[in-house]
Amino acid sequence: MILHNATIHSPIERFATALHVEEGLITWMGDEDTAAYRARAHPEARLIDAERALITPAFHDASAAAQPANALHRTAITAAHIHLGSAPDTSGYGPHLDLVGIHTDLPSAGPALHRLTPGADAMEMERFLRTDRAPLVEPALTVASAEDAAAFAELVAGGRAPSARVYLHASQDVAPELLATWSVVVIIDGQINLRLADLARAGVPFALTGAGTPWETIARALLEGPAPISARAAFNAHTRGAWRLTPGQFEPRGVLRVGAPADLASWHVEALAVQAPDERAAHWSTDERAGTPLLPYFGAGEPEPRLLRLWHRGVELEAW
Repeated sequence: MILHNATIHSPIERFATALHVEEGLITWMGDEDTAAYRARAHPEARLIDAERALITPAFHDASAAAQPANALHRTAITAAHIHLGSAPDTSGYGPHLDLVGIHTDLPSAGPALHRLTPGADAMEMERFLRTDRAPLVEPALTVASAEDAAAFAELVAGGRAPSARVYLHASQDVAPELLATWSVVVIIDGQINLRLADLARAGVPFALTGAGTPWETIARALLEGPAPISARAAFNAHTRGAWRLTPGQFEPRGVLRVGAPADLASWHVEALAVQAPDERAAHWSTDERAGTPLLPYFGAGEPEPRLLRLWHRGVELEAW
């Protein structure tokens, strides 16, 4: 497949308008002239005119509810940690969703997160983190209330337990220094009190997920809360940020670059922008020579991007 005449969101190949996918991987990115040459050199490749649609990496949901794979595909999610029971049945998800983790209340046989439910005190958290588990099972705490946040702060301040993954609801304002050595998934599902910009400035890597669609979650991270983040930072946290927190992940995932799996989404967008929480740093458009990766413009009354096509490792998905 050769996709051309596109607006490609890539911080690596910043001027590319076309890409070539072979055997599920992006093997080339570049300009229209070279795309035409490659199409002649590879007559077997399907040539697709994107008609200037925005091409982005597919989303990765680090905390998804159990649902059919095509329901996730409808919002351009092709990778997820899924909430399932203690004996999860993943047979219904098929080959077109990367199940990179399973949330379970008890350890399962495969890659999983052993979750401690909310309401534990610091001692219970410590005991939980030190429990022996099967290989590939990762411990995870949940911080969803003021009591959880206080217990977590006590645990970290005491230095009594190893770091792990923490699912942090954005309603809780936890200091960045407490999260410095943890794998953090920020859940936006209510009021935002967490200072996301402080996490970013402190260099705390985090994934982003939420109760709405990925674009709704990104918009809220940009427009709400005491210290919001840029649209680009929020988008990265819902794509490659989630991949970076996935144990054993060595492929370059969640970003469009040569060598990456071709997990792509094509979007109809009303307006593109480089957008920061401070409107003085936001621009409806940029000089194309700058190569700044563009995203949809978020604001009151702006329509959400409309998904046109979705590919998982180069295979187009029937999501509708």
